[in-house]
Amino acid sequence: MPLRIAYDASLVPKGGFEVFSSTATPIKSEKKEPAGHLFHKAALIAAGVYIDSDDEEDMPPTPKGITAEFDPARWEGMGEKKRQKKKGSKKDAELDKYSLLGLDKERYLATEKQIKDAYREACLLFHPDKCSAGVEDEEEKLKIEERFKSIQEAYDTLSEPQKRRAYDSTDDFNEFLPMSADDDEHFFKQFGPAFKRQSRWSEKTPVPQLGDADAKDADVEKFYDFWIRFKSWREFPDEEEHDVESAECREHKRWMDRENKALREKNRKKEIKKFLAFVETAYKIDPRIIAIKAAEKAVKEAKKEAKHEAKNKERWEKEAAEQAEKDKIVAEEEAKKSAKDDDKKTREREKKLVRKERARLRSTMTELKERVGAAKAATLPSEFAIDEIAGAMNDLDPLKELVDRLAAVNISCEDAASTLRDVAEKNDINLGNEAPEKEEKAVSAASPAASAKSNGKSNKGGKKEEVKEEDFSNWNEDEEKMLQKALRKFPKGTGRRWETIAQYLRTKSAEEVVKYVKAKGEVFKPAQKQPAEAKTGAAADSQEGEDNMVVDDDDGKEDIWTPAQEQALIKAVKAFPKGSVSSEKDRWARIAEAIPSKNASQAVKHMPIMLARIRANKAAK
Repeated sequence: MPLRIAYDASLVPKGGFEVFSSTATPIKSEKKEPAGHLFHKAALIAAGVYIDSDDEEDMPPTPKGITAEFDPARWEGMGEKKRQKKKGSKKDAELDKYSLLGLDKERYLATEKQIKDAYREACLLFHPDKCSAGVEDEEEKLKIEERFKSIQEAYDTLSEPQKRRAYDSTDDFNEFLPMSADDDEHFFKQFGPAFKRQSRWSEKTPVPQLGDADAKDADVEKFYDFWIRFKSWREFPDEEEHDVESAECREHKRWMDRENKALREKNRKKEIKKFLAFVETAYKIDPRIIAIKAAEKAVKEAKKEAKHEAKNKERWEKEAAEQAEKDKIVAEEEAKKSAKDDDKKTREREKKLVRKERARLRSTMTELKERVGAAKAATLPSEFAIDEIAGAMNDLDPLKELVDRLAAVNISCEDAASTLRDVAEKNDINLGNEAPEKEEKAVSAASPAASAKSNGKSNKGGKKEEVKEEDFSNWNEDEEKMLQKALRKFPKGTGRRWETIAQYLRTKSAEEVVKYVKAKGEVFKPAQKQPAEAKTGAAADSQEGEDNMVVDDDDGKEDIWTPAQEQALIKAVKAFPKGSVSSEKDRWARIAEAIPSKNASQAVKHMPIMLARIRANKAAK
């Protein structure tokens, strides 16, 4: 059963309550129990009503096993009388600590030496032994003793830095902080004293002052840099603070300290916020700061403008350089094009003159042969050899010189033959008339052999000629057509004519082409131009195709095609068949776009050559 604990009714707090406990509650061990005054103390502590000395060092530790619950609500309202009394005592003029020591003018500016000297002087003046001599009134003596005790307390407070700082924080002080100014003059009159008053709380010394309108920019910046980072040693006690001296126990005292500390921290933050607003306002309306910012803005704008101008100048220079480079390239291209055009015109003129001189060479040789007679003409080179010489000589001056020498009236047949032999040797041309003569004999012999073969007759010579006729059996109809076209395309006088024709055919060598032409003779004479109304059927269609394709003559220049280009040509022809485009010219232009490094003219010329080669390969297989 719970045991009633004896207690004094006078100790029961207002409202009243009873304390109950058991012998097992205060301890954890079952073998030991508190007894005597320790039992009563443990019970009171567990109930939260134990009252002990204010000095925490003298407080006995909580007995082991006691788990007293801390209830701050129990202490609400305690110590209010002492706090109110303490609050009023600090502001009493009679108890002002600086006035008691005679330092009411120096106050927070008083040094340690001044405080010590003032205390000694006050002790000599107001010591009870001295002042009480001859005083019989006990109340007066009590006042003298109380005054001396106050002097001692004042010295104890002001001689210890921490206590003096706390006391100075509550000393009378002008808290006014201006937040505006009418003009520049009023700014320095209003804000200067305010900064000076606040400098008393600074942890760092010396403290810079506001100065005047003539202060240097560096000093102004340094001033505001200090005050924005201002650190104050001032404490901010609150009127609602608890009086720690009235604490009932150690826990009660600690609770009061925490509450007081929270209140002071709250006041400190509030004052810091207010002070920073004051500093920021001064910074914004300070005419010196406004002038500094205006100057900095002007410098910044000037730098920005200079940078912009430099950037524009660099861009303009770059554009001018690029334009100059483009103009230079255009001028060079135009110069190259002009030079190319001039060179082309010069070559065309030279080619025209060369062709004219070649024709003059042939006509000169014909006249020379007619002049010297048939007997002596046999010693001169044949017409075939003359064509070879004319085709080998591409330079105008040597050719003209040769023709002029042969065209001389007094030139003999021997001199002409000697001159032509020299030219032939230089150009590696065989001027012997045996090959042409043998070819002519072979052609003339081929006719009776062919007739004999057709009539079913055979002899020894006929068999020989049959073998000769079989040498041309590998020529098909397409190759003959290509040969006829090549002979028309590359007439007499063309440089390296037979090699060019062989390259055009692609399937025969130059030697085979010469033999075949000599053997066929009249078959390959240039066809007479038919009148427009006579063109019908396939001839008209062929002519129309050639007219639509618009083939430029490259004067016999070699046009080499790679297998990849031929494959591209075949694919392009299949992709753009006849009739797929409005005109044949556009059709071949699109075909040429699909072939790398070739134009429409080259594609048109190479198409029949490629088809002839394909047909020849099929026929050979």
